[in-house]
Amino acid sequence: MSRPWPAADAPEARIVPTLLICRNTERRTEIEQAVPEVRPFASAIEATLAVAREQPEAVVLNLDEVEGREAELVQALLRARPELRIYLVVSAHAEPLARQLVRSGATGYLIATGGFHRLPQMLSRTPPPPESGMDSEAAMKSAAVAARWQSLFEASCALAVLAPCPSDTILREGLHVLAEATGARRASVFTRQGGARELVLRATKIIPGGLNGRPSDFEQSCAASGAEAPKPLFFTLEAADAPTPGDESPAGNPRILATLPMRDGEESLGVVCLLCEPEACPGPDEWQPVARLVSNLARLYGAAQRRETARS
Repeated sequence: MSRPWPAADAPEARIVPTLLICRNTERRTEIEQAVPEVRPFASAIEATLAVAREQPEAVVLNLDEVEGREAELVQALLRARPELRIYLVVSAHAEPLARQLVRSGATGYLIATGGFHRLPQMLSRTPPPPESGMDSEAAMKSAAVAARWQSLFEASCALAVLAPCPSDTILREGLHVLAEATGARRASVFTRQGGARELVLRATKIIPGGLNGRPSDFEQSCAASGAEAPKPLFFTLEAADAPTPGDESPAGNPRILATLPMRDGEESLGVVCLLCEPEACPGPDEWQPVARLVSNLARLYGAAQRRETARS
C-alpha cells in the first residue's frame, strides 16, 4: 500500500515522510485518522527495507506487535537510516520498556490509551522542543503523566457506559477499564457473595505482555486486608510471593500491589487489586482518581445487584 510523499516545499506539507509499522487494524485506523499522511506497513521487515530504500524521516512503531524484538528492530531501523526519528506507540504497562528504548536511540513514545492527537505535532518538520527548563527525559515523563490523566478521564467515561449492564459484565469490563487506565500488569477483583465476609475471586484481567496465572496466596491475603481498609493500601510483591514462573519481579525491584476497597455507601462489596511495575506505577497524585474510579465501579455493581435481586 503505497502513497507518494508530500512535496517537501509544499506549504501544507507539515508532516515529514513517515512510515507506520502496525498490524493491529483498529490501532492502525486510529493512527491514520490522526495522521493521514503516514504509509502503513504490517511487516517490520518490509518497513525496514523501505526505510533503507526510500529514506523517510520518521517511523511510528506499534510496540505491542514486536514483543521480544523491540531493541533489535529499533537498531535495525537506525542502521538503515541513522538520523531516523522513531516514535513508539505503547500500552501503559510497557512504558518502562519505551523509556529504555528512547535511551537506546528511539526519539519518543506515546501511550496508546492517551490517544494520538499529539502525533501530528511530533511528526511535523519542526518537532516540539522539550518544555522550558526540562531535559528530554523529564519532558517525556511530563507527557506520560499528562497521557495517564487523559486515560483516567477516559476510564471514567467508559465506566459510565456500563451502568445498564448486568453485574457480572460490570465487574469484568470495569476491571478491564481499570487495568488499561493504570497500566497494571494484572488486575483482579474480589467480592463478597451473598453477604458473606469471605472474599471470592470474580475476575482477573491480564494485559497483553502482563503477568501469568491467578493471584497468589500472598495477594489474596493482601486483598483481605485491603477490603477492610478505608483507603488504598500498597504492598511489595517479592519473588518468593510470585505464584507462577514469569511473575517474579526483577531482583531488588519488587512490584507494587495496590488494593482499593469497593464500597457502595457503607456497604463493603469487595476489593480491586492492581499489580504494577514500579516504574509504570501511577504516581502519588494519581491514586486518588483511581480510587474514585473504583468507587464508581462499586456503585454501578451495587446498583446492578439490586436490580437483579428485584427481578428475581
